[in-house]
Amino acid sequence: MTTSTKSSATGSRQRRQELQELHRRQMAALDAYDKALEQTALAQVALSRSVVEAVEVFGGIAMATGLLGITAKEARAHMAAREAAASPPPDPAAGEGPETGES
Repeated sequence: MTTSTKSSATGSRQRRQELQELHRRQMAALDAYDKALEQTALAQVALSRSVVEAVEVFGGIAMATGLLGITAKEARAHMAAREAAASPPPDPAAGEGPETGES
């Protein structure tokens, strides 16, 4: 092997290692993002659950929103999210939902 061939092979190996490291870092970044999204979704569910509980415990939206420091609109959104999470998704085979044009 000549000197130019050795340096070419070394350069190729180094470039391959750099690309592998870049790929590893990209995959780590995507994994971290996916985990953060999952944690955010779980936190959102917990927040909605706590808002619903506060509304029940404090006897209504007005009292709960005043104590929680949120608007009635936000409280209703949390209540709707909690209700949607508790109900099973519609069965498209049963012909329910907006896809059929029925109201």
